[in-house]
Amino acid sequence: MGDGRWEMGDGRPHLTMIKEQFNQNGVVILKGHLSQARMTRLDEAKRQLDHEHAISGDAIRNARFYMGPWPAAIDDLEHWPEIVALVRELIGDSIALYYRRFLIKDARFKGSVAAHQDLPYWHGGLEKIHLFIPVSPNTVQNGCLRFYAGSHRYGLIGQGDIEAERFSGIQEVYDDLYPGDVVIMDNRTWHYSKPAEVDEPRYLIQLMYQPSSDGSYVGKPTPISGQWQTDLRFHENDALIYANVNKYIKENADLKEKVAALEAQIADGSKA
Repeated sequence: MGDGRWEMGDGRPHLTMIKEQFNQNGVVILKGHLSQARMTRLDEAKRQLDHEHAISGDAIRNARFYMGPWPAAIDDLEHWPEIVALVRELIGDSIALYYRRFLIKDARFKGSVAAHQDLPYWHGGLEKIHLFIPVSPNTVQNGCLRFYAGSHRYGLIGQGDIEAERFSGIQEVYDDLYPGDVVIMDNRTWHYSKPAEVDEPRYLIQLMYQPSSDGSYVGKPTPISGQWQTDLRFHENDALIYANVNKYIKENADLKEKVAALEAQIADGSKA
């Protein structure tokens, strides 16, 4: 299908077909990709989020993102073979997990998220891919994710909002997602969401994978398949510290130049 959607009831696509659509569109929506057994575990995770984690004082959460504690029913989710097979087809046999989190909309946050790309917000290598897995219904009514197919071809745009209407050759793609569905997204693909119209929680897992030649990570280094292809390990906090040090050095260099210029002006004035 040209827009990158597949209904598994119409016949499971071969991995190479998924890769072709992924390369063309930068996003693929797989309907009913996970088995009933996996869906049962996702449902248990939803109950844990509803009754334990999302309202717990121990939760690591801001308005839009929930980082933990991770529901026990899906604590091994990133290792599920049917998910790993997708990732291996797209970026190779040796892969690692970069990060995992939940995207949440509920009574606490129902707002919109402007069009953007994730690429400039993460450190390390650029060849990361994202898998989105709904734990509850993600519908138009509760602010589902929307993607711009083809936008990955524009490469790095930068941090901040993107005015998608200014660009040609892209197509908005979205669908109501339910447990069992999987969305694969290129690191460069633009996406956004509209405000939720209801209070019911919308839970969406985001898994970020990368080749194991990339030693960057958030949380802890997590090999998934194959072997590590690098001895380097580069935590997100290390990147932030490095960036702040460089900023400090540059600001001080700029300040020294301004002081030198002022001293020169003063010296010239005293000679006059």
